[in-house]
Amino acid sequence: MNGDIPDGYVGVLLPLAVEKPFTYAVPAEWRDRVAFGLRVEVQFGRSRHYAGLVVETGLAKPDVRHIKSVLGVLDQRPLVTTRQYDLWKWMARYYACSLGEVMAAALPGHLKLSSETRILAGERLEEALPELSDEAYLVAEALQIRGELGIEDVRMILQRKQVYPLLQELVQEGVVSFRETLQERFRPKTVTAVKAGPALVDRENGLQVLLADLSRSPRQTAAVLSFLQLEKEMPWVRKSDLVERAGLGDASFKALVDKGVFDTYAREVSRLTGPPEEDASTWTLSPHQKEKLHQLRLQMTQKPVQLLQGVTGSGKTLLYTDLIRQTLGQGKQVLYLLPEIALTAQLLIRLEQLTGRKVLPYHSRLNQHERVEIWESVLTRPDAMVVAPRSGLFLPWFCLGLVIVDEEHDPSYKQQDPAPRYQGRDTAIMLGRLFGASVILGSATPSLETWHHAREGKYGHVQLEERYGGAVLPEIHLVNLRQEVIRGEQGLFSGTLMRAIRETLDRKEQVILFQNRRGYAPSLRCETCGWVQECVHCDVALTYHRQGSRMQCHYCGYQSGIPVECPQCGQRKLTLKGVGTQRVEDDLGLLFPDAKVDRLDLDTARSRSGLLRLLDDFSEGRIDILVGTQMLAKGLDFDQIGLVGILQADALLSYPDFRAAERAFQLMVQVAGRAGRKKGSSRVLIQTWEPGHPVIRDVVQGHLVGFYERELEERKMLGYPPFCRLARLMVKHKSEEKAEWAARHLADLCIKWLGADKVAGPASPPVARVAGYHLRTVQVKLTPGSRRADPWKQAVAQGSALLRQRSGMSGLVVQMDVDPV
Repeated sequence: MNGDIPDGYVGVLLPLAVEKPFTYAVPAEWRDRVAFGLRVEVQFGRSRHYAGLVVETGLAKPDVRHIKSVLGVLDQRPLVTTRQYDLWKWMARYYACSLGEVMAAALPGHLKLSSETRILAGERLEEALPELSDEAYLVAEALQIRGELGIEDVRMILQRKQVYPLLQELVQEGVVSFRETLQERFRPKTVTAVKAGPALVDRENGLQVLLADLSRSPRQTAAVLSFLQLEKEMPWVRKSDLVERAGLGDASFKALVDKGVFDTYAREVSRLTGPPEEDASTWTLSPHQKEKLHQLRLQMTQKPVQLLQGVTGSGKTLLYTDLIRQTLGQGKQVLYLLPEIALTAQLLIRLEQLTGRKVLPYHSRLNQHERVEIWESVLTRPDAMVVAPRSGLFLPWFCLGLVIVDEEHDPSYKQQDPAPRYQGRDTAIMLGRLFGASVILGSATPSLETWHHAREGKYGHVQLEERYGGAVLPEIHLVNLRQEVIRGEQGLFSGTLMRAIRETLDRKEQVILFQNRRGYAPSLRCETCGWVQECVHCDVALTYHRQGSRMQCHYCGYQSGIPVECPQCGQRKLTLKGVGTQRVEDDLGLLFPDAKVDRLDLDTARSRSGLLRLLDDFSEGRIDILVGTQMLAKGLDFDQIGLVGILQADALLSYPDFRAAERAFQLMVQVAGRAGRKKGSSRVLIQTWEPGHPVIRDVVQGHLVGFYERELEERKMLGYPPFCRLARLMVKHKSEEKAEWAARHLADLCIKWLGADKVAGPASPPVARVAGYHLRTVQVKLTPGSRRADPWKQAVAQGSALLRQRSGMSGLVVQMDVDPV
């Protein structure tokens, strides 16, 4: 390695919003260890220390008087690969952010040590004390006394600057931990399973003897016979199934265990899967799927990116797993991306059953120890298979062979804040290109951009038109609310929907109701003067939440009590307006008092344990009616759903966005697709005031191609994606006048570079003030492949920096969002 840095200088990237690496000198004692991808301890500024990443070696001495030196090397081997760094550079350039911001997003917290990191006692601190070195003992003793230390505290205790290597070693041994590691741990769900005990193992010679011994107890005899039958029907036997089939009590079951007839053990199961007869290892490809898999493999030899489009419930996962097995068999790695990790416990179990391989989940709910372990596994294992949300793109792949982007249309693949504001689907395609890997984009309702690229021949395109296992698509019916009013059945729940809910419950089936607004009521309004209670920091109405009886802002989190009288006119005629999921849940509880009603939205799913408990209850039939927001459209796969109701379809189409129709179409089709996935007949009811609306009509009739062609024609006429690329500048300042002034300067700059016909704004967004900042937007259209895009992004960054240097403008914030959703 010494030959890599003949002059002893390296470029070190820091996890900060810095544009490029900084040059540091490498002392002679470290020169034989420093190489690309290793972390080193460096000082930045007057006193702050960071774990930086070596990304350039063999640099010449810069023409400056004082150069800081590397203080220590933290790793034995590189933690980042060269192609991984190539992806970082592409992201920084394309999404107009700094390399340091990409690094900060990419690395797990344990790999981003800084002076601000807080050190806590680890799980093994007490037991490890006798075996610690003198310096480690001093740190451990200080932690026992003070409970928490900072990096500077450790330096003072040890009387030296270089402490990161020691802390890294103590973290790996579990002696200390960092504050960011204390996250909720995933606890797998287990059930009690039953297997044959010693008395039942010898079926040929011992069964008749055993049955004769049990002849005086008909219940125990029935239990043995029921167990033998369940063994033939299922891959493994649940205790609950055996007890139910044999009519067995706890005392009788315990007696059989004591006699050695049965043994019990804990079996890990998914919180989303059904009973064990749904074991995915028994699934096989249907003739239709075999034909489509052949097409897919053929096209993969011709084009690197494929669109696998299948109706909801078509079994795309079976095709994925066949390709996964093939890729792993070639000694290559697999990345399986999902839009929402919290709803994918089902997939993890199924993939392991279908592939016979261990699947590594990677997401923010894991603690930092677990994330670093998976990082190390991907860095060293050529057969690593990871299921992750968009953050999985940052793992240190070195022989990636297959990338799957499931539900590729989902807006959750787009990172909003902080930077980099990247689109996970597009970044996955670039990652695949860097490795020469195949990329599969899967969806029942592809994004318009993806569908267009497939139609134009840029991507391969394979379609699954049949549901798996003989399941049929649900019948979709419209409920015309205008006619319901004429019949005197006006209300949140139409008479048609009410009768359908009752019929479904009578059949012992479950109901899903979709209302895409959380909270109880979206606003509080004075009936006398029209006053609406708004957030003091944002230009938006506060939403009423029943829990805690509070008004809350969904933008900045501000909360307020409910006023007794109107502060504007003094009257007490204050009324809650609109409908959120909490109100739907309450009203259903009154209308169907015998039914168990629950709710799936951001409030109930805020913690992983709460979400998994709710999904567990629904999968096992303890919830009859589930009310939810768009989270219902992501990955739910239950077999007892007899009815899906969409309460306010028109509201989905009213957003001031050119993608409103596309989003509404996708949401309604995906929510409707939750019905009838495992059983026969099921229904979907869509309540609407506009039954003739073309989007709603396309959903009911299943006209996906017709919808996409009409949308593409409109976008082509208006010059919107996929016929251009969009970028949006968000200008923020505490002063409205200064925000407007800066936005106008930036709009003029954009016009200078791109032309007036490519620039819109500045304009006020629908919510023009958030968290005390006044907002203005400037939107530009970029021609795909244009050489002016990168220089324009650099000009905007330089122009923003110059504006911040003006008097009174230091608080200016300018954010660029490329390909906004």
